[in-house]
Amino acid sequence: MRKNKLNYMRPLEQCRRASSLSLPALERLLVNVHGGSKTTLSRLEQREIRSVNKNLVEALVEIFKKLGLQRDHIISPERYPDFCINAKWLIESSLLFLSSDEPFNEEKILINLAKQWFAISAVTACQFAEKLYQFLARDGLAEVAPDSAKKYAVWSSNITRKIRRIVKGQEKLPLSWKYHWLACFPPEVSKIALNKIMGKSGYMLVPLATHSGLKISEMGGQIDDLNGYFSHVIDEYQPVMTGTDDNSEEVRLLRLFQSKLHRLLSNVVNVLVTMQLSTGISSHRGLIEHE
Repeated sequence: MRKNKLNYMRPLEQCRRASSLSLPALERLLVNVHGGSKTTLSRLEQREIRSVNKNLVEALVEIFKKLGLQRDHIISPERYPDFCINAKWLIESSLLFLSSDEPFNEEKILINLAKQWFAISAVTACQFAEKLYQFLARDGLAEVAPDSAKKYAVWSSNITRKIRRIVKGQEKLPLSWKYHWLACFPPEVSKIALNKIMGKSGYMLVPLATHSGLKISEMGGQIDDLNGYFSHVIDEYQPVMTGTDDNSEEVRLLRLFQSKLHRLLSNVVNVLVTMQLSTGISSHRGLIEHE
């Protein structure tokens, strides 16, 4: 059986693809770095080479450090078969934002998220399928994986084929799989789809407050988080107001600014609800009494 190409994607290639850089484009970024030719970069991505120029390694780490790339990932990529790019940075840079022009369709949102995640991470359709079916079996929506190695191989092949058909649009994604599907992504990635679904419905995703017994004096950490979220909004304000001649870059900056505002607002609401659950005091009643 032919293996998925992503099984062999080295950390450097993952980072380059996640940044939407072609080899010629990366070569141009390294024009002043010795050894930064397209040929050398291709060799670094595809197979081990005995010696790598130190300056080239340092330049590549500097370019992709936000994605989690380190020196050893380039020099000894075979030691990191499970390398996964920094999902948080991807989200903040808007690389995973789904198109706002799509018609409201939960299935399409979930499938598009999977497509993009497969394209920029080391996760294969097989790995995703096995994880998904573990969650489904736990809730009685699928059979438990067989114990026999031979039967397991057949089972894995069958469920992988099904997931690929779903992602290609050849089969429907069952509605009952929705939250099991989302659970297969890192939390910060699955929130993208949830925010999209809620936004299309005219609502905002707000984390549920669970600390009903929390004392107000114990909420310092949550307030500190709000300070951090607010500072992120301020950081992104200036680039947006300054503007740019590049329309695509302007759209990216606006989406990033919206993301920061959305995160701040949802966490403000979360703190308000936590305070209400902890004290029984409603913010709305408090405003009325103050007036």
